[in-house]
Amino acid sequence: MDDLRLLPVSSWVRHQRARVLLWLAFLGALRAYLARARRGAALPDGVGVVVQDEIETLDHNRDTQVRWAMMTAAEVEITAPDAATLCQDGQHLTLRVLEPTGAQLEVYATEPPPDEHDQPNPGTRMVGFTVHLPPTSEHRLVVLLAPGTREGPAPAVKPLEQW
Repeated sequence: MDDLRLLPVSSWVRHQRARVLLWLAFLGALRAYLARARRGAALPDGVGVVVQDEIETLDHNRDTQVRWAMMTAAEVEITAPDAATLCQDGQHLTLRVLEPTGAQLEVYATEPPPDEHDQPNPGTRMVGFTVHLPPTSEHRLVVLLAPGTREGPAPAVKPLEQW
């Protein structure tokens, strides 16, 4: 946790980016698969929101399966293997996977809840993708959430350390 830096909200707004360590993600079984996970969120000028996860897997004799997903009440249309349009109340949001290349978006059911202790989320679904990461490797999962249905150039992807 040495490199965990908390920014005041005013600093985050000024720099339009935040970087956090996902220590809570290591609760339970994930601790057995990941050596490290970091998440950054940025608001590049006029582009939308970039969510970037950097993951380091442990030394195992098998791949680690990781799912990136977000829950939504919007209708989801997969428009390309790595892109989807979310629509709710006449508003649109474009989701694009910038990394890894070759990601295949899917829509996952949220009803019924997957576990007995999970609360129902009626009228929702999850959109995301699953990757299989080799042992002792580092990877980035980068998603752009842009307002509307436009397809403009994607912002450059940089390591979180360079944010």
